Amino acid sequence: MHRNEALEPFFIVGSGRSGNTLLRRILNNHSELFIPPETYVLGESVRQYLRYPRIKWEDLVRLVLANFQLHREFATFRLASLAPLLAELSALPVAQRSLAAILHGFFAHYGAQHALPSLRWGDKTPINVFFLDELHGVFPRARFIHMLRDPFDVAHSYVAAGLCADVVSATDRWLRSVGAARAFGRRFPERYLELEYAELVSQPERAARAVAEFVGVDYEAGMLGLGDQDLGDVAVRAHHANVVRPIFHDGLGRGARELSEGQLRAIRRRLKGDCGLPPHSKSVFEVGPGAADFELP
Repeated sequence: MHRNEALEPFFIVGSGRSGNTLLRRILNNHSELFIPPETYVLGESVRQYLRYPRIKWEDLVRLVLANFQLHREFATFRLASLAPLLAELSALPVAQRSLAAILHGFFAHYGAQHALPSLRWGDKTPINVFFLDELHGVFPRARFIHMLRDPFDVAHSYVAAGLCADVVSATDRWLRSVGAARAFGRRFPERYLELEYAELVSQPERAARAVAEFVGVDYEAGMLGLGDQDLGDVAVRAHHANVVRPIFHDGLGRGARELSEGQLRAIRRRLKGDCGLPPHSKSVFEVGPGAADFELP
């Protein structure tokens, strides 16, 4: 899986609609970091390797790179072909061969093709929250940033963006994601940072400083600007439209304000007895409809 390479990637994970892409924009503005579009295939690539531990090196390289290039979202990377990378990785000396080398090779290739000055890469793919053990197994020095947002706002945003059919399925996504991230964080607290979306948008400098320190870089004032880096998949996704705006906090509490009483009650039923909530969510239960029959975890 790895050869103790001096690789320290960082992963932004959590439920979708939780400010993951905004944090990607902020970190992408740092002079020493870059984050490509969502990759989608990292977790499955690790699982394939574990299923076929005796696969020949050249076949493993071809399999992993095919996962990237054959994915329907590959165009967002704006890479002509991975053929040069295939040749480069296939020719690695035996002592340098590892799954970590292949995955790092993809990110390094992306950086080189886009003339990015830094070699320190991160990944923002929310679904990776379900592959944290696998990613940590490949990159034992990696850092994991869990974006946590109010579940009512997440459910409202999922439904409004057309990404979930109803608030129940949206809340279930939130529960699974938060549960997976926090379970990992309990096992590897030194590799895990939980960041509330509310803090990111209401106190962005403080939040950005905390994340920079966790990742291991100095805070830069330019991190909070719009920046000029190509975010790839942001421009082609309507639900990412707000990412190209200055940081704002108008969306805080929107779920509690705009969801119907029936929708709020349905969310409460799904949350009861499950994951802890962000502190600012508690007021929703204290004053909202049906709060009397809800017990905070």
